[in-house]
Amino acid sequence: MGSEPGFDVAALDEWIGGRLPGHGTPLTATRMGEGTGEANALYWLRRGGHVWVLRRPPAVLNAPGASDMNREWRILTALEGSPVPHPAPLLLGRTEDGPLGTPFLIMARVDGFTPVGHLPAPYDTAQGRRDLGFALVDALADLAALPWQARGLDGLGRPAGFLDRQVSRWLGQLDRYRTRDIPELDWIAGWRIRDLRVPHRNLIGEVGGGFAMGQHRLGYGRIRHGMWSIAKAQRALDLAAAYALERATFGQPLAGRQGIQWMLADCARDLYIARLMVLHIAYKMEHGLDITQENSIAKNFIAGMLSSVVDTALQIHGALGYTMDTPLAAWYAEVRMQHLVDGPDEVHRWKTGRSVLAAQREHGSTASAAGGDLF
Repeated sequence: MGSEPGFDVAALDEWIGGRLPGHGTPLTATRMGEGTGEANALYWLRRGGHVWVLRRPPAVLNAPGASDMNREWRILTALEGSPVPHPAPLLLGRTEDGPLGTPFLIMARVDGFTPVGHLPAPYDTAQGRRDLGFALVDALADLAALPWQARGLDGLGRPAGFLDRQVSRWLGQLDRYRTRDIPELDWIAGWRIRDLRVPHRNLIGEVGGGFAMGQHRLGYGRIRHGMWSIAKAQRALDLAAAYALERATFGQPLAGRQGIQWMLADCARDLYIARLMVLHIAYKMEHGLDITQENSIAKNFIAGMLSSVVDTALQIHGALGYTMDTPLAAWYAEVRMQHLVDGPDEVHRWKTGRSVLAAQREHGSTASAAGGDLF
């Protein structure tokens, strides 16, 4: 779905004139759908059976460097005639002589998709994902091999000393909120590895396959986080139930109070759900099935489950739970990291929601994005 462009389409049509095909037939412009054009606004342009893409800065510039049309035009024209995949640059509009009142560029349409969430066929198989990954590596290799200076990109950036500048910038950011000395960090920040050559016999995995190896570990590592969280939550629930059976207030055991029973019941319910999630993911892993969506859902849910169970156990213990006489106070601080490690909650929720919408668009149902691919 698109929306109205918010600029004078007739003036744009007149400005394009005969420089693009279809002159004399009406031009239409439609804003691309949600999820596209984050740093810049993207529009479909259609005229006489031809389709192009218009790219312009957003109404509010968050990062001006990310919306520099002249810079993008310069890079795209430099890529022309190279094996690097890119949309062909067609027309560049400037603020002073263009019809939009802002810089913009028009480029050729490239048929493709953003490879996140549930991938369309044929990339929804292990072989398809492998081919897609290697295509990315090949494109990056072609880009790295490009003689950028000979193609007119000299002076576009400052490649010399890039690493030194980045490390200095990161250390500056750290110094603004540093609360303690970290000698190891300062030591590592002084490293500079240049012209390193690794003998083939010392190679781990395939050349260029480090990122894929890291992603593989990350995906399978999340189920270990789930198992650790379930074990920690189970122990916290055991402590809560044991204390409720021992502790009495106003002449009645805590365990006899309905409010306490409800709190324990909620913990047991969420633990049960978490166990089923992990078992479901383990089954899919064992059978070589895609676990991307389920991993994000489980990672998000189980982190919340663990925090809730530990918080409930601490609450049932009262002031005792906030002391160091039980492990609950330390766990309360420790489990908070589960909302951050291996991807923060917000990223997993965003990714899950995108996959739900993609499943509906592709299959007419969200079942495949909600654990319904097996039953």
